[in-house]
Amino acid sequence: MSSSPRRSARRALASVDPTCIYGPSLSGYDQAVILNGQFAAVYPISVLNGTGGVRSYAAGNSGIGLLAFTDGDATTIGVSGLSEPDGIGVMGRSVNGTGVHAEITGGGYALDVQGRAVFNRSGKVTFSSGQASRSVTRTGNVNYLGPNSIVVATIQGYVAGTWVAGVHIDSTSKFTIRLNKAAPKQLVVGFFIVN
Repeated sequence: MSSSPRRSARRALASVDPTCIYGPSLSGYDQAVILNGQFAAVYPISVLNGTGGVRSYAAGNSGIGLLAFTDGDATTIGVSGLSEPDGIGVMGRSVNGTGVHAEITGGGYALDVQGRAVFNRSGKVTFSSGQASRSVTRTGNVNYLGPNSIVVATIQGYVAGTWVAGVHIDSTSKFTIRLNKAAPKQLVVGFFIVN
């Protein structure tokens, strides 16, 4: 893929001097600061607990706090978060919106997870011998279950002649798993909730 004239101009300007500061009047290119380093163009460091190395903010509708793009091939990364050996590489948080939005407009993948994935709306519930239904209640979760929620439940292991007959959503914080008959022995049902 060939670079646009705008991108080529930015690269040419950055190659002149490792650190470049330009105003909006530079031939219509609105980048105020262009930085070019051998290993990192920008390397902010924060040593205090609870602070951030980089903090960006956007006000108004449809604003973008941090915008990263690339015109490279499939191995080029727009945004990379790394935490070693522990911690969180990338975190997205929202009150009523979407914490992380993944979207693909072509033939790729909106989400590619390599390794284990953890979901707080999944778990296991134990049926004692003789029980035909069990309810699962989660407190303190806003809209843990909604009108579009789908609860997938299945017995962990194999119990001949016994299966999950259905799941009923009782409220925004409770659902009930029903077997086709009373459990002939203790068994575990795993569940997973989407939407």
